[in-house]
Amino acid sequence: NKTQKRLQMSLKALSNTEPYEYDDQLEEDIELYKIKKNEYTTRMKNLMLFIVSLPIILSPLASSIYMPVYPVIKDHLGANDFEMTLTLTGFSLMQGSTTLIYGPLSDRFGRKIGMVSCLLLLIGSSLLCGSSWNIYSLIVFRLLQGISIGGYVIFATGTISDIFTDKERGRAFGILLAPSLIVPIVSPFLGGLLELISWRWTFFFQTLLAIPILFTTFFGMKETLIIGDKVPSLNPLKPLKCLLDIDVIIVVLLRSVSFGGMYLVFWSISIIFEDPNGHDLTPLQVGVLFIPFGICTVTGSILGGTASDYFRNNYGGDGGRLIPLVISSAILSICLVLYSLLINGSVLWGTIFAAACGFCGTSTRSAAMTFSIFRNQDKPSGVTSSVIFVQFIIAVGEITLGSILINKIGVLALHSSAAVIIIICIIPTIWVIYKYYERPNSKVQYENIQIE
Repeated sequence: NKTQKRLQMSLKALSNTEPYEYDDQLEEDIELYKIKKNEYTTRMKNLMLFIVSLPIILSPLASSIYMPVYPVIKDHLGANDFEMTLTLTGFSLMQGSTTLIYGPLSDRFGRKIGMVSCLLLLIGSSLLCGSSWNIYSLIVFRLLQGISIGGYVIFATGTISDIFTDKERGRAFGILLAPSLIVPIVSPFLGGLLELISWRWTFFFQTLLAIPILFTTFFGMKETLIIGDKVPSLNPLKPLKCLLDIDVIIVVLLRSVSFGGMYLVFWSISIIFEDPNGHDLTPLQVGVLFIPFGICTVTGSILGGTASDYFRNNYGGDGGRLIPLVISSAILSICLVLYSLLINGSVLWGTIFAAACGFCGTSTRSAAMTFSIFRNQDKPSGVTSSVIFVQFIIAVGEITLGSILINKIGVLALHSSAAVIIIICIIPTIWVIYKYYERPNSKVQYENIQIE
């Protein structure tokens, strides 16, 4: 990462875009950079991309397979609404906050050892969740699940940043996250089926799936981290320094409130559709209604990453890559209001606009992530952990408030408030786009300069 940053400085010097003082170590750095990048062929890159994407599917599985049986667990364990909310928000809080620990660990000790350790922890915690004897034990074991889930994206993102160039990363991130978004297509339906046996099997199934992924990761994943002269700090708060960059925090806030809005919809689907005073659907029927939502989240992730790369390379450079982020966030705010207006009256229209929220929410991810890494290219894992931490803190806050306010102010007021916050965050992001926008006819394509 240090070498890549130095190389970019020299490329800017070659283009006369900023002053640069020649360094005697430049030639050695370039040779190391060439060795590092040429080590991975396109086929090897795609294989590594596939391997590190497998553990990531376990993260949405732990959330989405759980949602259809949410009311069933509540009745079986005799829990109240707040206690059940803790099993979801506590999981999300651990998933987001532990990324601050995994980021420095990834940059210090490597990607593979962290990925394998998290998989082992997930296997144990899922078995414990399935064996819970009361709501309090389930809350504790869900916290352990969240701790194990938090590292997958960090270690995978570090791997992708090690072997893919900046020009390729938007597409790579979109593909990396796509398998994890396929899971919500089928897992709610699967959760409804497993509930016919017992709600406990929604957790035991996660253990059975994690075991082959563990073996694939252990034997197939290659360590990609190159340790430089400077040893990265293990301070868990250090990754948050990237948020001192006002441009990064503006972009991350928009991504986070958009993610929070989408997560608010995801959380409310089961509650509204299974309400005995409303639609009164079964867990299996609700699982079927999650399928369009899952399909649209997959499509949004892939198209969002592709659009981010396209705009970056053709319309405005690193400012242009944020254009899809603003467009998707604006559409999401509209869909949130339409979803809340129609879900109580029509299952069909509620499902359609919930799916639209899923599409827009996931399509914002690649643009925000790649821009943040562009601004901090020497610590990709730390940047990723900071972005995920902020977005999950905001999502947990929205869900916690939502569980308290949904019965007091109603679905429409709750989702409309989320839409207004998104619109407010779009305004400064437009300023960031303008700041980094590069006109196509004057843009210098650093990636096309041949080192030789």
